[in-house]
Amino acid sequence: MSFYTPLPRLPGQSGAQSYLNIVDGKSTAVQRALRREGLAAYEPPTVAAILAVMELQEPGFTFFDVGANVGLYSSLCGAMFDPGRVVAFEPTPKTAAIARKIARVNHLETVVEELALGSEVGTAELFLSAKSDASNSLVEGFKENVGTVEVEVSTLDRYVERTGSVPHIIKVDAETFEPAILQGSRETMLRHRPALVVEVLHRHGRDHGIEMMEVMEGLGYHYYDISTYSEWTPSERISGDPQGEDRDWLLVAEPLPSDFRDRYEAG
Repeated sequence: MSFYTPLPRLPGQSGAQSYLNIVDGKSTAVQRALRREGLAAYEPPTVAAILAVMELQEPGFTFFDVGANVGLYSSLCGAMFDPGRVVAFEPTPKTAAIARKIARVNHLETVVEELALGSEVGTAELFLSAKSDASNSLVEGFKENVGTVEVEVSTLDRYVERTGSVPHIIKVDAETFEPAILQGSRETMLRHRPALVVEVLHRHGRDHGIEMMEVMEGLGYHYYDISTYSEWTPSERISGDPQGEDRDWLLVAEPLPSDFRDRYEAG
C-alpha cells in the first residue's frame, strides 16, 4: 500500500514535484493527518522553521529526531537535503516499525532506534495514550492510557559517546518529558552546540518552559518561539502557550542569521 504526500519546494528549487510515500493514511495519527490535509497543514510553522535550519547546514550534517513517531521530520530531512546521518528515536515498537517501513520504501538511510531518551540510563514504562499514538509518554498521567510497555532508556550524551554520531540539529517532541531529555543532552550541547527544535507545553496550569529554562541555564543558548507570526528575535525566557497553539521553540548557540526570516517564510 502507498500514499503519497507532496514535499515542499526549497527556495530556488525547480523541476518535477517530489513526493514522500507515507505507506498508508490510516495506521497512525500522523499518517491520518497527512491523508486529511497534507503536509502543508501539518505543523506548518515548525516544518518551515526546521527546514530553514536544515538549509543553513553544510552537506553531511547529522539530524537527531527524538520522539520521532513515524519519522516524518527524519524523512523530510533525508528526502530534501544531503545529510550524512539521520537518526530517529522512537520507543513505541509498532510506531518504530512503521518509521522503518517509511524509510525503506522511500529509499532513505534513516537509522530508527527503538529507544527512549532521558536523563539517565535504564528502563521505564511508556504509557500508551488512549487518545492518540502521538501522545504516548514516559510521564504517567500525561493522557489517559490504555496500558504500558517497558522500553529501554538512554541519554543522548551516552548515545553520542557510544556511536560517535554528533548531531547538528536535534528535534525533541516527547509529551512533557523534554526537560529530562535535554538534561541528558547537556554535555553534547556544551561541546558540540547543536540547534534544537523543542516542544514546550503549558498544561493544567503548569508551564513546562520553566523546567526547560532550568535545564538550559549556563549553556549560552538563544531562544526563539516558533509561530506563524514570529518576529525571530530572541526571547529572554522559554514559555509554553496556554492556548496550546504555538508549542515549539528553536534553541540555538549563536543568534540566527539576518536572512533566517526569509528562509522561514519561503518554507
